[in-house]
Amino acid sequence: MNFLNIQPGKLGLLLLLALSFFSCKKEKLDDITLDIFDKELLIQDFTVNGADEVIINESNKTVTLKYPCGTDVKSITPNISISSGASITPASGTSVDLSSPVQYTITNGNLFSTYTVSADVLCIVGFLSHHSSPAAITDDDESAAAEWLFNTFDKEVTRFVSFDDIKADPTVLDDIKVLWWLLDGDPVTLAFWTPPMAVDPDVLGAITDWFKAGGNMYLYQYGCQMIFLTGRMPTNTILGPAIGGGGPGFDNPDTWGIGVVPGAIHDMSSHPVFAGIQFEDNGSQKWIPVSSPGWKEDRNYMMDKLPDYYGEPFDQPVERIYEEFTSEFDVVWLGSWDWQNDYRVAGMLEFLPSGEYQGRVIYNGVGGAEFNQNATGENGAESEINPDGINAYQGNLETMAKNSINYLIKN
Repeated sequence: MNFLNIQPGKLGLLLLLALSFFSCKKEKLDDITLDIFDKELLIQDFTVNGADEVIINESNKTVTLKYPCGTDVKSITPNISISSGASITPASGTSVDLSSPVQYTITNGNLFSTYTVSADVLCIVGFLSHHSSPAAITDDDESAAAEWLFNTFDKEVTRFVSFDDIKADPTVLDDIKVLWWLLDGDPVTLAFWTPPMAVDPDVLGAITDWFKAGGNMYLYQYGCQMIFLTGRMPTNTILGPAIGGGGPGFDNPDTWGIGVVPGAIHDMSSHPVFAGIQFEDNGSQKWIPVSSPGWKEDRNYMMDKLPDYYGEPFDQPVERIYEEFTSEFDVVWLGSWDWQNDYRVAGMLEFLPSGEYQGRVIYNGVGGAEFNQNATGENGAESEINPDGINAYQGNLETMAKNSINYLIKN
């Protein structure tokens, strides 16, 4: 509500002038009413179809509508109740596009008040795990990723989802838009493994059905095996299951990264998952540093032997490999190892909706992208190069993760 602002120091002068004017022109003031304080300008009720919640904040003059994930808010028709005697623009019953905030103005006489109306489409991101809760996670990379997710995204749009949860009630997936599965090595051997509950028929069936119906996945390192487990990629070819590293790791003096120019031809650096990241460029390959010198666990899960699969020479950038692979499997080839200039291995991919699989996947199987670089004494690490396990490029990993999740939420 907007009021006339009169400075106290000038009030006496104004009253004197008013009295003088009244004495001379009294007949001109009989019809004037100053209605500053006697009229309310309030949104009393705001009703829309399909919203989970409507929040009217009178102090901030805002109305927030909360919708379930997937709701199209480009044509919303509110029914609005306001203070008696007032009018509102846009009018109640008028369709508006709430993909961006809309200003509503209430008017009553010579007074007006403006509310900002916005829509929040709440898409749930689930952190998928074989553990029962975040507190129960024992692996450092999985724990670091879960902590980062729940600290980065609002609590109302994140959820911890265990395989046991899905087994008990498959409907826990119903309102989830994105599942992030980051899996590290076997808790005992640190080798590649598959948690038994991940392949429980009821659990895997529920995830596969959800994926086919349009659920999206962010698959990370050993979690990338889900692309094969769900049948989105065939397991009866030399492409999969994919190449994988394993074991406790080793001390390494190199900076590891992700090359984003497959075949040294297809520059993918403008893809939304790489937004805001500074690239290195060695002249033949543009790449993202992701792991500092120090202890490397080497959790690769990449699609190897593409030249063999297409009957082409090994370590040669034969363009037919790229064209047929991306076409046959409906993928966008985003990257691989930072030094790779051929089509030998596919390490980072976007799986597009294809056939019965209407979900989308960002697949990051590049071994250097571990979410927590180990310090000496952590998970058996013995690093003389980087004993504190400081990763100067952790920000790149987190930016990629945030970009990937937001991209999957929106697509």
